[in-house]
This record gives sequence, C-alpha cells and structure tokens, in this order.
Amino acid sequence: MTIHILGAGSIGLLYASYMRMVPQKRLPICLLLQKHHAAKVNSYINDFNFHISRPEIASQELTKIICQGHTDINKFVWVKLTDIRGKVHIQDVPCEIIGDHNSYRDISNILLTTKAPQAVEALESVFPRFRDQVNLFVMTNGSLAVVDEIHSSLVRNGIESDVKIIYACSTHGAIRSRTDSEVGEDLKHGVQSFSVTHTGSGQTFIEGKCNVSRELYDVWNESALNPCLVSSEAMNGELLTSSTRRLSYEDTTVMTDLDYNNPEIFYRLIREVSDVAVAESHKMRIGDQEKRELQYDQLVDFVKMVVDQTSQNKSSMMQDVLSKQYPTEVNYLNGFISRLGSHISDVGVQANTYIAEEIEKVTCSFKK
Repeated sequence: MTIHILGAGSIGLLYASYMRMVPQKRLPICLLLQKHHAAKVNSYINDFNFHISRPEIASQELTKIICQGHTDINKFVWVKLTDIRGKVHIQDVPCEIIGDHNSYRDISNILLTTKAPQAVEALESVFPRFRDQVNLFVMTNGSLAVVDEIHSSLVRNGIESDVKIIYACSTHGAIRSRTDSEVGEDLKHGVQSFSVTHTGSGQTFIEGKCNVSRELYDVWNESALNPCLVSSEAMNGELLTSSTRRLSYEDTTVMTDLDYNNPEIFYRLIREVSDVAVAESHKMRIGDQEKRELQYDQLVDFVKMVVDQTSQNKSSMMQDVLSKQYPTEVNYLNGFISRLGSHISDVGVQANTYIAEEIEKVTCSFKK
C-alpha cells in the first residue's frame, strides 16, 4: 500500500519529508509531480556526498533503507527540509511525473495537499489511475468548499461511489522556497531539489473513517506532525474552527500588506466570519468549546495574537499575491463565507464580498 501525495507545495513537501524520515518507513509514499518538475527528477543523483538527516548511517546501509518498501518506484527527488529547530534534513522522496506512462500505477490512497483552486484539476489528472475503493484524504485550505467541487467532479466522471472522501487538517506552518538557488550548497552542482521550512509547530487532525487513517496516524505520530484521530463530528468542528481562524488571519495580513489600512473593515470581516460560522455550527454536532472559539471576541483575540507572533511571516494567500499566482484561494475562503451567508437571514457578508472582489482585482492581472 502506497500513500500518493498530490501537491508539491509547502504542506505536501512537509508531510512527504517527515513521513520519509520515519525509521521503519512502513508506509510507502509517492509524491505525484507535474511535468514542469521533471528537471528536478531527472537531476537526481544517489551518491550521498552531502549532509543527510541521519549521518550516523553508512551510505550502503542508508541505500537499503531508502529502497526498502519502494521496489516498484524507481524515481526520486531530493527534498531539503529545515525542521522546526533549524536542523537541515535532505530526504530522497519517491515520486512520479503525472502522465508518465512508464511509471503508471494504480492509486488506492491519496493525500491531497494542492492549493484549493488547483485541487479538482489535479485530481482529475489521476482519475484514470483510480482502482476499486479509493481513500481520498483532503488536506487543503478551504476544504469545505473544495470538497463540494470534488464531489461534483466525481459525479460527472461516474466514480463517486468508488471514492471515500476523508477530511484532514493541518495547523503546521511551512514555507516552500520558490527558487532552486535558495536550496544552498547542500547538493552537488547541477542537482536540483525542493526546499521547505517548517516555520510553526501545530497539529494534524484526521477523520477516522478507515484503517488507513490509523496507519497515517501511527506514522505521523513518529514524526513531528502531532496527529489527532477524530470522529466525523469532531472533524466538522475542527474544520469550521480552523477555517474561520485561518480566514480571519489571512484577511488581516493580506489587507495590511496591500495597504488597506482601514481598521473598521478588519473588524467587520471577523464579525461576518463569526456570524456565519456560528450559524453553520448549529447545523453540526460540535462541542461547546469549538462553538466558543467561533465567537467574535475569541476570533479577534486569536487574530491579534497570531499577527503579533508571526509579524515576520507572510500568510499563504499573501505569498500567492507576492509571487503573482492566479487564482488565489480567496474564493474558497471569503467567497465561501459570502455564499454561505447569502442563505442565512440577518447575516451580512458585505465585507467578505468586498475583500474577495478586491483581491480578485489585484491578482487577475497575473492570469496567464
């Protein structure tokens, strides 16, 4: 059984690296890459003449560990991970280029870590490889909105009964380096790699819908990913809480960096997000603690704390804006709140609609 990881962004690389570092490596992984990453795969050299995360192991022994459990995957890519303590690890991660029929294998378990706007297109590119019952673990920003789109796609392709959607949620912070030049001198000249930095320790929540959830929990528990196996009801509460918090924080940092300095709009945004989240919580069986965390005062305090603690960092959406990515995740965050709020009486969503439109205006010029 292999866990295919779809999405080579910061979270996908973070989880692939930590899962690769588990000593027993009893749960094989494979990173699914787009064709524009082929240069990194083709430049892979397995000679170990550089720093490795487990330097006490001789090269020959390490080679055996790397190959163990991966005899059916013959391509690798280097990933440089800087962990939460600042220690550098260089991991060789098994991978495949999507569309490369020389490495065509069935997929039965997939961890989706793409950006929200790319989720459906990325999944559809590997639909032909789905066989029998597929466990789809969705770990994206705006996953509540993303899953609606995924379900529609599964229905269109006639495979909705073959795919079990399982929510996962990460509160870890990570940043992926945008250019190979940032990787440093760890690799030989001409060898390209991905590079990811673990910037903030958090938790990983996973819905306990299948046996694979337990296996993922065990592997993540042996790394620095701090997993928590939860019921579907508890996951609903966690997704609502974490999405609400993330949305409030993302909005605050993006609008600050874009010089929207009117404090009133920040408070209106958080008020609307809180009102919609509280209304939605009444439809779900979630705990009293989660409901309290959705209250306006709690959200304001949380956002102020996080903004203060991460003043030197750039939020995920702000990274997209600065790197001129289009589309951003705003329609899966503020846009989703606007759509939900439009069906709730006595709840206004004007600020969220405004922010979604403003960020769309700023980023639409990046459209290729």
